[in-house]
Amino acid sequence: MRPSHKKSFTNCLIAFACCLIALAGAYLIIQRINQASQQIRQTKENLANWDKKEAYFRELSIEREKISPDLIAINQGFLNPEQIVQFIKELEDLSRDSQISQEIKTIQKDEEPTPSLTLNLNLETTFKQTLRYLARLESLQYFNKLDKIQMISGATKIAANPENLNLENPEAVINIPLIKTTLEFTIFLMPKK
Repeated sequence: MRPSHKKSFTNCLIAFACCLIALAGAYLIIQRINQASQQIRQTKENLANWDKKEAYFRELSIEREKISPDLIAINQGFLNPEQIVQFIKELEDLSRDSQISQEIKTIQKDEEPTPSLTLNLNLETTFKQTLRYLARLESLQYFNKLDKIQMISGATKIAANPENLNLENPEAVINIPLIKTTLEFTIFLMPKK
C-alpha cells in the first residue's frame, strides 16, 4: 500500500471512528432526551391527576358543608348512652301528660348491627288516650321502631260525663273501658365511631 493510500485509509478510519463516536453520542443524547421527555409526560399526568383529586376534594368538601346540617340532624336522632335516663324521663312525662298509667322495663341492649335499647312499656288507659300516647311516642325526636304491640280490653273505669257533672243524675256517670297495652320498641343509640 502506498503511503498516500495509507494516509487516506487512516483518515477514513479516523473519520469513520469520529462518525461512530458522534452516532454513539447522538444515541446517548437521544436516550436521555427520551427519558427526560418520558419523565416530563409522567409529571404532567401526575399533575393532572393531582388537579383532578384536588378538584374532587374541593367539591367533596363543598358537598359536605351543604349536608352538614342534615348530618347534625341525623345524629341528633340517635340517643347517646348518656341520654338514656333523660329519655326515660321523657317517657314518664309523656305518660303523665297523657294521663296514662305506665310501667317501663328494659328488655335488652344490643350492640350489633346498630347499638339499640329495647324497652317494654305497659300502659293502662282508654283506647283514645292510648292512640294519643302512641302518636306522641312516634313524634319523639329519636329513631325508634315499634317491634310489637298487644292490646287487651281490661277493666272499666267509672267517670263523670264532662258535659253533665251532676253525679246524682244516673246519666252523668258512664263506664269507660280501659285497654291494657304492652309495647315493645327499640330506640337506636349513637353508633360507635
